[in-house]
Amino acid sequence: MSESTIYAPPAFQVDDENEIWSFVETRAFGLLVTTRHDRMTASHLPFLVDRTEKKVDLIGHFAKANTHWKNWEGRHLAVFDGPDAYVSPRWCGDSPAVPTWLYQTVHAQGEMELVDDDSETLELLKRMSDRFEPGDGWSTEREAELVERLLPAVVGFRLRVAHVEGVFKLNQHHSIERRQRVAGQLEMTGAANEVRLAAAMRGTVTGNAGNE
Repeated sequence: MSESTIYAPPAFQVDDENEIWSFVETRAFGLLVTTRHDRMTASHLPFLVDRTEKKVDLIGHFAKANTHWKNWEGRHLAVFDGPDAYVSPRWCGDSPAVPTWLYQTVHAQGEMELVDDDSETLELLKRMSDRFEPGDGWSTEREAELVERLLPAVVGFRLRVAHVEGVFKLNQHHSIERRQRVAGQLEMTGAANEVRLAAAMRGTVTGNAGNE
């Protein structure tokens, strides 16, 4: 399972896996798409990244009522999108330009393994809450009785990543001057999404495009 799932012009491809996984860890929330017997299923889920020198797993969980988990033997694609925005040719200066849309995305493919051990599922949920909840906030330990009662309604999984691709379309094929100009226009909108995209664009100049 290594074929590409995304249109990736060379100028926009991200070859540095450290940059790719840093982006995924920052985004955390993705779209899991599974194909089995010519039927597609999709779920929006939070993920953790388990990474060693030899492998990468994406860890997550389903509500048991979500029958997506029953397709665990199918083909799986996790998609993580960053900020995106329309760019007007008027922002590009005097050189000829056309309207375009800038964006960041990562596609990860792999095989799924379900977690069938309650203690491992509980550890997964603990790691999730530790990652996303403030230090003195909600925790599986403080709510142990509630968590234990709800545990049978959760299905944990590991997506064993076999192939990953990153595409950051941030006008890298244009001059630094044009990139800075467009980034400035995006920042002037004041919208959080556009400001994040502008930061990524400026990162193509400083070498930090993957961090929002």
